[in-house]
Amino acid sequence: IQNVFSAISGGESDAAASTPVSSCANITSQGSYVLTQNIIDSTRTVCINISSTNVVFDGAGFTIDGTNVLNSYGVFVRGPGGARRTNITVKNVVVKDWYNGIYFFNTSNSVIKSTNPSKSRRGIYLLQSNLNNVTSNTAIGYDNSSSDTGIRVELSHNNTISNNIANSNWVFGIYVINSNNNSIVKNTANNQGQGIELDLTSLNNLLVNNTIFLNKYGINLEFSARNNSIVNNSVTFNQYGIRLGSNWNLVKDNVIKNNGDYNPPYYLRGSGIWVGSLVQGNTIYNNLLENYNYFYQENVNVEFQTGTISSNSWNTTKQARKSIVNGPYLGGNYWGGQGGFSVNCNDADGDYICDSSYVLATGNIDYLPLKNFPDKDGDGIPDPTDNC
Repeated sequence: IQNVFSAISGGESDAAASTPVSSCANITSQGSYVLTQNIIDSTRTVCINISSTNVVFDGAGFTIDGTNVLNSYGVFVRGPGGARRTNITVKNVVVKDWYNGIYFFNTSNSVIKSTNPSKSRRGIYLLQSNLNNVTSNTAIGYDNSSSDTGIRVELSHNNTISNNIANSNWVFGIYVINSNNNSIVKNTANNQGQGIELDLTSLNNLLVNNTIFLNKYGINLEFSARNNSIVNNSVTFNQYGIRLGSNWNLVKDNVIKNNGDYNPPYYLRGSGIWVGSLVQGNTIYNNLLENYNYFYQENVNVEFQTGTISSNSWNTTKQARKSIVNGPYLGGNYWGGQGGFSVNCNDADGDYICDSSYVLATGNIDYLPLKNFPDKDGDGIPDPTDNC
């Protein structure tokens, strides 16, 4: 193993000014470092060990490959005695066959970008790490039971997780546990147990503009994950689109389609939105729901767990703003698909709000369900507007 020392200052330095790294290394001084060749079948517990602040580690597209040793690390960032590390960048590296691919402990104001962690128990793992940017990474598990999680955020706050792909991990694409005020933005999560999960006391997180498909649970809010905002996501072709197992969250502006008819030929039942027993205080509005199970021939836009049903709000006040079905007013949700309430409701005044409320369950009523109208003459103007 190399012991690498450098007097080069931190930051995005030119490759010509970087210290070359050709094997597993301890990086104990600030500076810029570049990997110069693949590291294959390393049996070490830690390969790249960064214990300094102000370090740029550029993998230059090369691979750091382990042998799936228990509790091993491809890239390990932790200060001596667990002291906080800042201004670390790890980029452009393929990391595979480790227990933890890229691991930040007590690290802040740092970046993980354009990496490809795969075939590891956890691809990227932030633990007690705040104010970091994890962007443009691809975490692939290849449907291997040893590949638990693409990106794990634990006891970590105010991070931005953006433009990543989490694919084919055994349990979680992106897993946020006991972590607050994180932004999960423009990620793709598909082909795993949970696309994105917020667990335990994860508070005030934002999930926005994510694309989530072909998971058992698209978005899963568990236990005490409260005051989170689920906004403008595409949630499609999951067994359950959004699973609400916690209280006081906001779910709005999402497209929730083609969930609940999961994985033929097994034909498992599911739903667009699932609401747990005793779950209360959530606000759900301006979502487009079109979920139908063709095997059982039933609309599955919403499902309530057997048990005590508590109250949630399924609409906002009627207000002048374009809705998710391009109507002139916000209100409740669009309940589409075969047999959907919004498909069959009346709207005599053409305001894109159904004339009657939709009772989902006791204490769960959409008082302003949305109506959608076709444009039969193809002029780009909905029929109620041009009277066609």
